[in-house]
Amino acid sequence: MHYSLAHDDANYFGQNLSKIVHLAPCFVPNAPDIMKLYYTHTVAHFEEKGIYAINGPNWETDLQNICDEFGSIICKYFTGRSGSQGQSVKSEQYWIMNGLVDRFQEFADNWLDGDKETTEIDVSKIDTVPMTFFSGSLDAVCPHS
Repeated sequence: MHYSLAHDDANYFGQNLSKIVHLAPCFVPNAPDIMKLYYTHTVAHFEEKGIYAINGPNWETDLQNICDEFGSIICKYFTGRSGSQGQSVKSEQYWIMNGLVDRFQEFADNWLDGDKETTEIDVSKIDTVPMTFFSGSLDAVCPHS
């Protein structure tokens, strides 16, 4: 939503939305170095292995593929995510990239080649639709602060 609003030069959203309510929005700045390893050795390669969604329509097959290709630790992690809300692999890649460079930016197509910073998205342009944010105070993945 923030990406679309920041690029809404024709004011489509401003004309068609009266407000936006975010439930548990999450951005983890200054992601720990372990996330770099997690990303570059797993999620960055999912599409090469035919995995396009986490908890998607082919999840049983995709999870088995993850377990076969990426080892027991990653298998256990994704097995624990079974049954949660589905999400595209591209979305997972995008948010991890943003957390690792601590900025909200365009998708970095050449991340694995070392191109880590792309054009920053100017969220100061978002001024047409009022927003409310609800977050959990006990969320271990995305702390309230």
